[in-house]
Formats: sequence, structure tokens, C-alpha cells
Amino acid sequence: MAEPPILSAPKPEEVLIMYLAISNIATSAALIRKEGKRQYPVFYTSKTMTDAETQYSKAEKVILALIYAKRKLRHYFESHSIVVLTNYPIRGILFKPDLSGRITKWASELSSFDITYEPRVSQKGQAVADFLLEYEDTPEEPAHPEPQWELRVDGSLNQASVGVGVVMSTPEGTKLQQSIRLKFPATNNEAEYEALLAGLRLASSLQVPRVENAEADQLATSASSSNEDLTWIVPIDVLEKPSINPPQEVMVIPVIPREPCWIDPLEAYLKHGVLPDQKSEARKLRLTAAKYAIINNQLYRKSFSGPYLKCLSPTEALVVLKQIHDGDCGNHSGGRSLAHKVLTQGYFWPYLA
Repeated sequence: MAEPPILSAPKPEEVLIMYLAISNIATSAALIRKEGKRQYPVFYTSKTMTDAETQYSKAEKVILALIYAKRKLRHYFESHSIVVLTNYPIRGILFKPDLSGRITKWASELSSFDITYEPRVSQKGQAVADFLLEYEDTPEEPAHPEPQWELRVDGSLNQASVGVGVVMSTPEGTKLQQSIRLKFPATNNEAEYEALLAGLRLASSLQVPRVENAEADQLATSASSSNEDLTWIVPIDVLEKPSINPPQEVMVIPVIPREPCWIDPLEAYLKHGVLPDQKSEARKLRLTAAKYAIINNQLYRKSFSGPYLKCLSPTEALVVLKQIHDGDCGNHSGGRSLAHKVLTQGYFWPYLA
């Protein structure tokens, strides 16, 4: 679709409003200038999604619409504050600690601009964005869908023991059944995980709703309640140890009352959206915050190639350094070697060599 000319030029430093809309195959955005109770369109844009993008969730498509608008209208984003009105929790998604690769990239791309997210209460500008969407086309199902294997699993826990049931159906209609008794303590969730891992060890699979798991549930219940000497139509295997080894011990540092430090402004922004009054400092904080996440009320630095790193205050950092220096190498560790030890322990603070 050809892009329209500017409809109503905004004043410098004026706050602009953006509405977003999505369909199965397209995204659109409308940039609005507000004067009192009136809204004047400034620019609008739309784009057809690629085949891969049509598989995104609705929330991801809304963020994608914002990304497309930012790339097309970058000069507006650089010179104005933008208020995005949407009923999707965009801000919460962009600052989630467990982001996918593309959302991490989008969060970093948007962090350099003054963007705030508010719930949409007015439909005036939204009507423009909705109007721009292409015809919503439902893709046709293939005439000959590819055959699929179907896997159903369940775990059962009682006072006697823990059991796991697996039922696999082939495209030809053949059913493969397996029942496993766990010879180690396990919670109900761990039994469910073992059931899934047992099924994955048989073949690539898909999970189905629990209401359709009657056969797998019967197998799991039988494995946990039947006597070991009872011969059943489905063989019962025994799993002596968990499929996944328990986590190794990690360094534990004592809880120390934290003094005001570099962590405070990052936490204030990620938790409550608080920014410094100076525009340059606010922009710098938004850029920096894209590299961090809040997990269980604790600030962590994101990592693309390893585990997230726990952020420490200066006092906490001294405790970690003391514990490392008390090791076998003592004070003989060089700066780079010491920094590497700190990072492998899962900690981070600024100016770490």
C-alpha cells in the first residue's frame, strides 16, 4: 500500500499518540496529534506480514506493528515522545526476563526512544488503524495434510510410589503403550515431567489436552498402585534415577542491607516506569535497561550465550571477591582471571574487568 503524505504536522517536542491494529496477515499503525479533545491524523502506515510472521501470537504481532511503524516513521520517534494506546501488555512483554530472541531484539530496538504504553480508552484513532488492515484471508488447509504421530503422557503419585504412563499413536493407527515406575522420590510435577521425557525418548511428539489423556492416565495409575509381582498386559519399566540431574551447588552470599547504588534507577524503571527528569539521562537509562530484567524481585543482567547474571551492590561485590580470594589461588589471580571467576559464579556489577 502506498504511504500517504503528512496530514497534520506536529510541533517540535509535542507528544504524539499511536494506535496499532493487526489481522491474520497485516499490521497497521496510525500516528495522531491531539489538541484538547480533538485528534488529528499525522501519518499512517500498513504492512503485510511474511508467512513466518503470521504464526506469531497476537501480542507479538502488535509489537511487530510498532516495530514497522518505528522503522517507517523514525524521524517522529526521534523528535517526539510517543504514547502507544493498546490493550495488549506490550511493556510487560518487552521487559519479561525470559524473552525469545526476536523480542529481545525488538526491546533493544525500541529502548532508545521515548515510548510509553497506556491502555486504550478511545476508539477515534483506532478506527483509522483498523481501516488500514488488508482483507483478512484465512489460509486454506492443505488437501493432503502430513501424517502426524500423537503422544499422550501422564504421571500419577500416591503413597506407595510414582508411576508414568505413555501412549503413542502412529499415523497408521497403531498404538504403543508404556508404563514406568519411578524408584526415587518425586513430586506430582516431576512425575509429569518424567512422563513427557519418557515419551520424547520414544519419538518426536505433540501434547494433547488432559481430558483426552484417559488411556495415559490409566497406565500411570496402574504403575503407581499395582504390586511389583503383578503381571499386566502393558510392561512396566522401572526408572531408578531422575532423567535430569539436580542442580549443582552454587556460591551463596549472605544477605546484606543494600545501600543506594547503581541498581536503584534500573529497578525503579523496570518495576514502575520511573525515569529521570533530564531527557538525556532518561534516554540513557532506557537503553541500559534493555540489558536487564527483574526476576523474583531481583535485578539480573541478560545474557545471550549463558545464564543471567545476578546484579550486586558494591558491598555485595566485595563479599564475592573475598570469597573468591579465599580459594586455592588466593590473591595470585589476575584481573581477567578474577573477573572470569565472578562471571562463572553468576554475578555482575559495573566496571567488572
